Amino acid sequence: MSRALISIIVPTYNCFPHISHCINSILDQTLPDFELIIIDDGSADGTYELARQYAAEYENVFAYQQDHAFAGVARNLGLSKATGEYVLFLDGDDYFEPTLLEHTYDRIRETDADICVFGANWLNDKTGEVKPMSNACRSDLCPCSPTFNRRTNPRYIFCFTTPAPWTKLYRKSFIEENNLRFQDIRSANDLRFTFTSLAIAEKITILDENLVIYRRENNFSLQSTQGRDPFAFYHALASLRQELQTRGVFSEVRHAYVNAALDMCMYNLRTLKNSPEAQRQVFDFLNTEGFSSLEISGKPRSYFYIYPDSRYSDYLLVRGGDFERYRAATDPSAIRKRSAKDLLRSIIPLRASTFEKSKKSLYREIDVLKEQNRDLSEKLSKCLELLQEKK
Repeated sequence: MSRALISIIVPTYNCFPHISHCINSILDQTLPDFELIIIDDGSADGTYELARQYAAEYENVFAYQQDHAFAGVARNLGLSKATGEYVLFLDGDDYFEPTLLEHTYDRIRETDADICVFGANWLNDKTGEVKPMSNACRSDLCPCSPTFNRRTNPRYIFCFTTPAPWTKLYRKSFIEENNLRFQDIRSANDLRFTFTSLAIAEKITILDENLVIYRRENNFSLQSTQGRDPFAFYHALASLRQELQTRGVFSEVRHAYVNAALDMCMYNLRTLKNSPEAQRQVFDFLNTEGFSSLEISGKPRSYFYIYPDSRYSDYLLVRGGDFERYRAATDPSAIRKRSAKDLLRSIIPLRASTFEKSKKSLYREIDVLKEQNRDLSEKLSKCLELLQEKK
């Protein structure tokens, strides 16, 4: 077989229920000049055996297996096997619009770009609901010119997209010339690769089309087991900073980095809600050391932008140092288990001498809780009534 135009690298791990859908959506692409490289990460559910069946049937499908070492190592192995002029990293539990290859290839060629970033849709794997993934590719945060880079878009270079590699088509020579590799950590192994590539690329282009369907509420996803390595995201952020400093570009993207770091910290802390002990460990670490190390500490609210206001609200809760208060404010299930009286006691000291001092913070927390948990409006109203009685 001659050299392919595009190499598609798909790491898989125990995703048997979805892998056929993934592979078939790639085989149905309107641009047929590609090779599909499947790197199985030691699956035990038949995923690899099914991938081998496809490889036996199609000459442009290749299946390899490695010992369980997670997706970063699998993607690096896939890169070593790739022969295409361009590289696309997709995930084995997702599926793709039939024009993904054709449209991204046309865009990257016409702009002579290093990277083409495109959009995606969320799929709720339990309900079947599909809706746009608004942060996958935000054209409103990009210049109107065909291409841009860190110098022409420094404020939003990390904010117009996510660290996910599966919404980016890369020119392979760009990856090789800059020795870009994924980290060999359990999760967040794509952060350093993706954000470093965005920081050093001379030409980035965007395609305002949603071409990937990403599964959420998926019991097979790595995100559902974050508690096994809760600090992976922090190690990824620290490694990214070191990488940007080594390459001499950190000063140009510092503002975007700190914003992305706050978003990553608060998002990952929330994902640990089902692992309370791990969440507490990360909570304490961020408050005592992590925020300072990542240059988040000491910045005013105006320094942060784009990401949801809840990120900064969460940050203030962590800085307050009260883990139970953070849990109550950010985990709806934790709040539902508590009575209105218990909720009131947890968010306001009952001593009269401290009442006035804490009243403003209480009202702020109630506003946040109302937005996040509309079904609790009755309980919160009772809290307000108790406040009025205490005056």
